[in-house]
Amino acid sequence: MSYEKVFMTEKTEVDGKMYAAGELYELPKETAAEIYEKKAAIGMNIPEVDAYQDKVQREVTNFKQKAEAIEKSIDPRYRDETFKQAAIDELKAELDANVNNIQSEYKAFIDEIRHAAKEEAANKRVAISNTAREQAAHTARSLAAEIAMGDGQGAIDILAEKLPYMDDRTKLALSHELPSVMQAAAGKPALEKQLRSIYRDVRQRESAEEVFAKAAQKLPDACTLPYTTLKMANKRYFNTDIEVKHERRHKI
Repeated sequence: MSYEKVFMTEKTEVDGKMYAAGELYELPKETAAEIYEKKAAIGMNIPEVDAYQDKVQREVTNFKQKAEAIEKSIDPRYRDETFKQAAIDELKAELDANVNNIQSEYKAFIDEIRHAAKEEAANKRVAISNTAREQAAHTARSLAAEIAMGDGQGAIDILAEKLPYMDDRTKLALSHELPSVMQAAAGKPALEKQLRSIYRDVRQRESAEEVFAKAAQKLPDACTLPYTTLKMANKRYFNTDIEVKHERRHKI
C-alpha cells in the first residue's frame, strides 16, 4: 500500500477517524485523496526525506545480510563464539557509523528546509493597489458617517452582503480601515459585534508560505526508523530497549 505525508490545515474526519489540524500524518493514498478533496491538508511528500530513510534501510539490509552470512558460514573460525562476536561487533560499528553520517546529513537538510520556509513566510508580502486602498478608505469613512448619523445597522448589512464578492486584496485593505470604524461604533455593542465579525472575514489569511513553514516544523527530526526497528527486533545483536514512536496512519 502506498502512503503520503499530509499536513492538516483543518480538523477533519475520514472513515470515522479524526485528524487534528496542525499535525503531520502518514496516510494511505486513498485517505489522503479524500482529505485533499475537502481542502483540509497539503501534501508534504519531499523526495529527499524519503531518500534519506531509504539510505538507512539499505544499510540495515546490508548489515542483516552480512550478519546472516556469518551465522551460516562454514568457516571453522566462526565456531569460536568470541571470534564470531568480534565479527558481528565490527559490522555493528560500521552500521552505526554509516547511519550516524546519514542522520547528520538528513538533519542538516531538514534544518535548511525549515530555515528557508520561515524566511520566505516572514518576507511574504501581499501587494495592495492604490485603488483598493482608496476604495477601502472611502468605504470606512462612509460606514463611520452612517454610524454617527444613526443608520449604522443598514450600512453594515450592505457591507456584509458585498463581502463574498470582494477579492482578497480588497478585503485586506478594508481590514486596515475597520479599526477607525470601530471607534465610531464605540458604545454600540450590537454594531461592534457585527464589525468584529466582518473583520474576522476580511483579515489576512495564512499564506501558502506560512502554512508550509508550519508543516516543515512537523517533518521528522530523524530518518533512522529502519535502524531503530532493527535494534528492537534483534536482541541477539543489540541489547538495548528503544521505544519506537512511529505508526503509519498516525501522527509522525
